[in-house]
Amino acid sequence: MKELAQQTAQATEQITDRITAIQAISGSAASSIAEIGQVIATIGDYTTQIAAAVEEQTATTQEMSRGVSDAAGSTERVSEAISEVADVAEKASANARDAQSAVADLQRLAGDMTALVNTFRY
Repeated sequence: MKELAQQTAQATEQITDRITAIQAISGSAASSIAEIGQVIATIGDYTTQIAAAVEEQTATTQEMSRGVSDAAGSTERVSEAISEVADVAEKASANARDAQSAVADLQRLAGDMTALVNTFRY
């Protein structure tokens, strides 16, 4: 009887230790999930800022393109200046495309992280 009581006490202690370990891991997982949520929110903020910058840059590029078309009939010196503006507009357009690609990548990453966070929910 005494041996059975000792075995029961040991088993109870082991179960208690395991429960304590599981609680610690659960707390750590919950903390990690909260941090991932904050990262996703930050990425969302960056995505919004990048999208706004892309819109602004696209509008600027379109305005530059209109300016190039209007000035095309001017003198040789004006034509040289327009050529330089067109180069800048093309670079700005390429930058806008790169930024749009970055936005798409960030949105995909945010979706992936959201899916990952959703796997941790109870």
